[in-house]
Amino acid sequence: MKKNLIKKFNKKKNKHRTSMRQRCTLLRVVATCMVWLGSCVDARSPNLYQTLGLDTSIIDEKTLRSSYRKKAVETHPDKQQQQQQQQQQQEEDQQDDGSGAASMSSNRGNAEMAFQQVSEAYAMLKHKERSQDTVEDVYIPLNQILTKGTNIVVHYQRRTKVPCTACLGTGAPNGGSPSPTICPTCRGAGTSTLTWGCHAGQPCIHMSGTCGTCGGQGRIGQLCRVCRGVGIVEELREYTIEFPTGSLHHHTLRAVGEGDIANQSSRPGDLLFRLNVQPHPLFELMEGTNNLITRMEMNIKKLRTSFAMQIEKLGGERQGFLSFNVPSYPEMKQGETRTVTLTDFTDYGDLVLEMKAREEVWSFTS
Repeated sequence: MKKNLIKKFNKKKNKHRTSMRQRCTLLRVVATCMVWLGSCVDARSPNLYQTLGLDTSIIDEKTLRSSYRKKAVETHPDKQQQQQQQQQQQEEDQQDDGSGAASMSSNRGNAEMAFQQVSEAYAMLKHKERSQDTVEDVYIPLNQILTKGTNIVVHYQRRTKVPCTACLGTGAPNGGSPSPTICPTCRGAGTSTLTWGCHAGQPCIHMSGTCGTCGGQGRIGQLCRVCRGVGIVEELREYTIEFPTGSLHHHTLRAVGEGDIANQSSRPGDLLFRLNVQPHPLFELMEGTNNLITRMEMNIKKLRTSFAMQIEKLGGERQGFLSFNVPSYPEMKQGETRTVTLTDFTDYGDLVLEMKAREEVWSFTS
């Protein structure tokens, strides 16, 4: 009797240990999945248009479908395997040492991944309206733009709104359907407010809390764990931009398909990097050109006679001063302006000196 009780006790104990091991294993798997899900948001997803072999985002459904079919045939694992077998037959050394089988299996895995990326890219682009282009301003000093040399390199970071690759932008787990819908009660806020009274002279009572319709999720239906049913995530993307010297103000560089998506039913537009020349304390860019203009007030008596003048170069004291002669304006009157053009003041343009006559301002010695 005592032995039977001991056996039953040990059996229960072993069963309890087994269930604990299974539970710990499950916890480890869940923890691993959560780490992967969190890191996939910060990973750089492929450019959807480049994946389909497109060099523009301004396309129609017919062009998109045609590009998908062409790319799907190119990346299909069976076709890739046939090409690899033909190459393997021509390489006798791989057949001799037996390394061909391992190479074939790894290459097939890469082909399957490429084919899957093509299918997912098409799923995230088809039947969606193109979002507007996203514009990012890049500020560069005036002296760098107007001095000849190598391209001006700028490193830029931004958080881009892209379709969630975990759910293919649907907001449902594993890209399933139907997609979650916005809660009609809280309209996506996750919280709702109830009001009592406020009529017939009664006081108003407002009570806010978690929305009872959606449980605080803001959406109704099964939600993707990565994007929480929104279908959109943010990625930290890095860019290296090169502007050639001599570029005009508001010159833009286009990155196809790198713009933000507006909502779940839209596809990415382009990202435009717009050059903005930083203001200079002395010189100002003339619109549409690389010529400079500077304005100053001068003594009217001095403007009626010819005199020599020095003006600081674009690079400041490091580049020195430029000397030139100002012609005489005998009939100059109060408030009138005269201009002097200094050609080739910079590597890419001239300088226009605009002088306004005043009674008592600067004085110069010849």
